[in-house]
Amino acid sequence: MSLSAFECPCPWRALLVVAMAGLLLGGACADESGDGRTTVGVNAPRISVNPNPVVFDQTAVGSTNTKVLTIANTGTGTLLIDAFDLVDPSGFFDIEFDGDLSATIEIEEGAAPITMRINYTPLTADLVTAYILVHSNDNLQTDLRIDLTPPSIAARIACTPDPLNFGRVPAGTVETETVRIQNIGQADLIISDLFVTGSADFTLVDENLGDELPITISSFETIDLEVEYSPNSDGYDEGIILVRSNDLLETTKEIELFANGAEPCLSVTHEGGYDFGPTLFGVPREEAFTITNCADVGRGETLVVSDVGFIDTEDITSSDRFTLDLTGLFDAGDLVLEAGESETFTMTYISEAETVDTALLQILSNDTFKNPLHIDIRGNGSANACPTAVINCRVGSSIPSNQVAAAPLQTLQCDGLASSDIDGVITSYLWTITERPDGSTAGLDPNESSASPTIFLDLAGTFRLQLEVFDDGNIRSCNPAEAVIVVIPDEAIHVQLVWNTPAAPSPQADRGVDMDLHFLHPLGRWFQSPWDVYYSNKTPTWNAVSHPSLDIDDTSGAGPENVNLDDPEEDLYYRVGVQYYSDHGISPSTTFTTLRVFLNGVLTFEIPNRELTTINGGGNCSGQFWDVCAIHWPTGQIVRIDLLYDDAGDSIPGSCP
Repeated sequence: MSLSAFECPCPWRALLVVAMAGLLLGGACADESGDGRTTVGVNAPRISVNPNPVVFDQTAVGSTNTKVLTIANTGTGTLLIDAFDLVDPSGFFDIEFDGDLSATIEIEEGAAPITMRINYTPLTADLVTAYILVHSNDNLQTDLRIDLTPPSIAARIACTPDPLNFGRVPAGTVETETVRIQNIGQADLIISDLFVTGSADFTLVDENLGDELPITISSFETIDLEVEYSPNSDGYDEGIILVRSNDLLETTKEIELFANGAEPCLSVTHEGGYDFGPTLFGVPREEAFTITNCADVGRGETLVVSDVGFIDTEDITSSDRFTLDLTGLFDAGDLVLEAGESETFTMTYISEAETVDTALLQILSNDTFKNPLHIDIRGNGSANACPTAVINCRVGSSIPSNQVAAAPLQTLQCDGLASSDIDGVITSYLWTITERPDGSTAGLDPNESSASPTIFLDLAGTFRLQLEVFDDGNIRSCNPAEAVIVVIPDEAIHVQLVWNTPAAPSPQADRGVDMDLHFLHPLGRWFQSPWDVYYSNKTPTWNAVSHPSLDIDDTSGAGPENVNLDDPEEDLYYRVGVQYYSDHGISPSTTFTTLRVFLNGVLTFEIPNRELTTINGGGNCSGQFWDVCAIHWPTGQIVRIDLLYDDAGDSIPGSCP
């Protein structure tokens, strides 16, 4: 007998008794009915095997290589191992154990591990694969697979350097480094997928490399990859080269990429220059400049700034119309900033006539790539006063304000109609979304030049808007207006799913990935109504008070998909899952999936960038399925499951019809 992950088909009353007794992790119950109900409780034995996979040494035909396998119980309660199934079409492997493998093996909580010997005796030099299935009462992995791998006749990938550190690379420059991929195995290494993820500042120089896939590398041959790093801003950057191949020990090789981590890193606002623009005679106009040590926190070195001031050159004589307020910056000598620290100073411009004033700001520091740092400053006098930008936003019938609270999936209505100009009229608007939640694809509708745009608030989190206005003399507002919108789910349980597919950076109909969010009641099974909330069962009625809902079924985009439940039942665990339904023919179809759980409006649980891909074509009850977590109500405890099944129908017993 074996039970699937979190599957405890006890009678429902008994389940409630166990839950109300405070048993929060896997209860002790038997599978008598086989009805597929799910639960979690305190008796939770956990199987742990070492090593997995079992890698054998180079072995001559007819000789034997033996490896020791250790099995332990790292959980609570007694671990029961019902069977060991050796799947070995070649007949090259066998198991030795000082006991009866046909009888149930018991490992008590805290007991010493058991050991067994795995023998590999190749009869030919052919590449073979085999594995052992261990059946136990660990409800997270009832059928644990242990791969048996003879690497001496397999493909093996090796990459150098790994990680690849670009060092200090200033914004606006380009640095190129080489990664060498070598096959150190005896079979052909076949690379089926190859791309860069993480920071968009890292790219493979050969943009057509993906069109050459698959790439075959013979034994002990190499290929070189050129990686380009071209940062748009200073600061620590990281990325990953993902290489998928037929290396059985490392099917996905991750080569880490780093830049701008350790060295002192000077970052200053307006490094590209700053123009105060037309400024009314005699009226001071101020602008803040922030100096930051953009080295990586935890590994970065100290930034030392020795001087900030205006200088003259052959081309520029700095005007006395510009002044600096450096109060507090150099009171103790040099300005010393640890990684991540910042200090701010103010520059003031006062115009006297309709002339262009210029200055050159110089900053001296121990950033070897930016010493000295020069920033061009401009301004010009005007008899025309700059206009004043004003933002008003609201959701529904709320009072317009520049501070708005909203719920996910509401539409924010904004306008700049209260903006004014004392000596003219407002003629144009420029809106910018300066901050949005990670994964949000919200935009301004109809565009950033509208006097009254709207924004669909697709995700929970903080949005910031900035507005600049221009008058009939094309004078820009002295200072931009800002609005802050905080989006908070108003349901007890709010589950949010977003995803990113590198091969489809701009999703569109039938040219994007279809991921599906699932939310399961303990009485139910995946993919079956009424207890599983998903695209085919969006708004079921579970009882008189519980009415869960899936708000959006995004079939070819990047999400979000959200499930809401306002009145959860008490002493129950709700399950959360994700299915990779379809890639609409995209290749490669790798998708990085993020799932978040908000409880009473607070982000409580998150797994970012889980890698999924289409297998077996996708579709209902097929394709990869990610069993994410279990949510207990009302304690708010979230049990991380994080199991990935290659096929939803075959790998989750009792789920699919």
